[in-house]
Amino acid sequence: MAKKSVPLYQKMMVAIMHQVDAGAWHEDDKLPSEKILGEQYQVSRITVRKALAELQKRNYVYTKHGQGTFVTPRERRNQGIDFWNTEQIIAQMGYHPSSSIDRFQVVTDYRYEDIKQQMGLNNDDYLYKIEKTYIADSQRVMYRRVFIAYERFPQITLSELEHTEIIPLICRKYGFSTSNFPLSVTVVRASKQTKHYLDHTHDNVYVFERRGYDRDRMVYLEKAYVTGLLPLHLMTHDNEKGSFKMSTPDIVLTRIDNRLVHGQVGVVWTSAIGANLLLVANDAAAKDELQQELMTATAETAGVGIRFWTLDKTISTIHKASARQHIFLVVKTPADVLTLVKGGVPITEVNVGNMHYSDGKEQISKKVYMDQADKDAINGLIDAGVKVYIKDVPEDKEQVLQKF
Repeated sequence: MAKKSVPLYQKMMVAIMHQVDAGAWHEDDKLPSEKILGEQYQVSRITVRKALAELQKRNYVYTKHGQGTFVTPRERRNQGIDFWNTEQIIAQMGYHPSSSIDRFQVVTDYRYEDIKQQMGLNNDDYLYKIEKTYIADSQRVMYRRVFIAYERFPQITLSELEHTEIIPLICRKYGFSTSNFPLSVTVVRASKQTKHYLDHTHDNVYVFERRGYDRDRMVYLEKAYVTGLLPLHLMTHDNEKGSFKMSTPDIVLTRIDNRLVHGQVGVVWTSAIGANLLLVANDAAAKDELQQELMTATAETAGVGIRFWTLDKTISTIHKASARQHIFLVVKTPADVLTLVKGGVPITEVNVGNMHYSDGKEQISKKVYMDQADKDAINGLIDAGVKVYIKDVPEDKEQVLQKF
């Protein structure tokens, strides 16, 4: 069967899209006149107008009456496309963002047989492999490995990927929809491989997996390895979009208390907030049977369950919580809360209860004393967007903390 020829207007349209995505034309740049475009692409004025009309439908260009055709700003081009603008999210976190394409290749041999099978491809079919790293200040916080079926998205170029995020590029250029991009997330202990690609502040790495389908056939597979505070912000983004499929634990209150679970915490606070599970996140308490016995007695008095987990177990397990579990999370220090937040535990507010006096600590309120390490951890929580306030008992007024 003879190969179907591509209409001239489509060839012209794809060429202009490439120019825009590759950064040859910038936002709000004016395109040449129809006459000049016709001469450049050796097509008729009618073909030019049809190509420009299609580009306008895809939001690549816009027109000003009597003035001409202009390149649509990237933010407007991406409207309606659900994707992570990772560099923008990193900037919103207060860091300087940057990224680099570490590898871009078209796999033409028999490698990645398992991925090709998942995509319904033959072993000799072509496959894109893209590797990209994102940096917050000087720290590598995200590494993405993406495989894309070449025959569904032909002629992707490195220059396009250097100037445009992958998902918006294939959606705009090929008329693809993000409605078929289900997302799944797991948390794993950092492997030697991921340690090579990321800079770790702790051992936990989230793996975000995204698959893209075209008529029920997978054509896009991505694994993103993410660490630091970025996983929490990505989860927040997807929760707002309604596309995040991982269950979010119902943490009704997170409290810092030197004594962990005692009468005031186990009975007064638990009743006031409607919790039915006390979760003590503390490395020492998770190993101390005597402490556990005393705190369990308090929980039984309040008629609630209780768990004793290390910080690492809390990070790796709390997302498995049942929707029926309304969790009162109790920790000992601000540094412990910051560790949980960096590990991806969805904490948005922290109640500071009892922080007793010891040498080197200064009084912040009647029952709260802090040293510089405590203040640094509080500052880290505030930088992460967590509200931190002092409140001893439920009827007290909140004393919201600002950065020290």
